[in-house]
Order: sequence, then C-alpha cells, then structure tokens
Amino acid sequence: MKKAISLLILTATVFNSCKRDCRDKDDKLTFQRTNYQGTLRTDGCYYRYHPEYYTPTYSIIFLYKNGVVLGENTEDLEDYDSYATGSRQGSKPKWGAFKEENGIIRMETWHARKCEYPVYVQSGTVLNDSTFIIWESYRAINTEDYTSINDTFHFKQTPSKPDSTQPYL
Repeated sequence: MKKAISLLILTATVFNSCKRDCRDKDDKLTFQRTNYQGTLRTDGCYYRYHPEYYTPTYSIIFLYKNGVVLGENTEDLEDYDSYATGSRQGSKPKWGAFKEENGIIRMETWHARKCEYPVYVQSGTVLNDSTFIIWESYRAINTEDYTSINDTFHFKQTPSKPDSTQPYL
C-alpha cells in the first residue's frame, strides 16, 4: 500500500512539473502589427491548391487592413462560413502579423507545438494586387527549420472572413 501511495505521489509530482504554464515559452513577433497600406487586396483570401497531398488541400491566407494575417488549411475552398464563424477565434496558432515593403510580403504566424507557440516567418514577392509567391519559411528567433519553397497564392473575393480582433495581437 505504501508503495502504491508513493508511486501515486511521484506520478502526480512528475505530471504537475510538466504541466507548468507554457505561455512563457511562446515566441514573440519580431515586428509590430501596423495598419496595411500596400498593394494586395484584403477583401477576400489568397489560396494555393495542394493536389499532391494525400487528401487534396487548399492553403488559405486571410490578410486584414489592420495588419493581421490568418492561415488556414481546408479541403473545401468554398466553406467560408466555417472561417467566419470562428474556427480559429481565440486560438493563437495560425494568427499573426504581416507587412509589405518594396514588393516583398513578410508574414509572421504562431504555430502549435507541444508546450509552446513558435513564430514562423514566410517571405515572398508580391506580383500584383491578387498574386504573391512565398519563397521561404523559417522560425523567427533562430531561422531554425529553414525551408525554400515556391508557393504561388491567388486571390479570391469572399463574402465573409473571420474576425481579426485577437487579444494577443
């Protein structure tokens, strides 16, 4: 019986030490969100189709006039209602900030990992008001996980978008 109680106390101690507040481990954005005054349209979403995935998927990026960005993945590009009703409301992953300077777009978004939200940067070239190409992605604080990519995103006007008001931006 003493062994069982000791094992229970030891297990509880280990779990509680691992169950600390993870928010302190979140990366910070490296630039301040500012109102967007650039070339790209903000009255819809930008998408890229991934037919090579096991289940064909769209990567979707919402850009907002207040400088906020939201990234989503979906199998159905026309499912605007699920975005607008808050599939990511109050959830930090995939939200962040973006800016455009001299024809270069830079987006910083939080991604979910076990006990932290690291910030990843995606950079690319703005071709016109409805198209941009992302050519790199990496972790903001130390350029860990650097990936060279060539993803072209095209604009699609949408009737609605998720609310961009987030407490951590």
